[in-house]
Amino acid sequence: MTNEAHFEAIYNEHKNIVFNMCLHYVLNAEDAQDITQEVFVKVYQKYHQYDTASASLKTWICSIAINQCLDFLKAKKQKKIWVSKPFVP
Repeated sequence: MTNEAHFEAIYNEHKNIVFNMCLHYVLNAEDAQDITQEVFVKVYQKYHQYDTASASLKTWICSIAINQCLDFLKAKKQKKIWVSKPFVP
């Protein structure tokens, strides 16, 4: 990331769409907030990998958000399976 002001501008421009997309996937506002935060941490960490020729910034951020949501749902499903099948000797 080039500087904090640049990141803040990106965050302010895209935070609502990312949150709403996450909320649509996970159906829980607290989880959507957590995932939104994780998305922007990744955006900050991986901004140097963003290629303007391959996608718009919005598309790139949304793809990160979708992947984070799917990872969250996959982990949640695995946790349910683990808890729902107790070991019986």
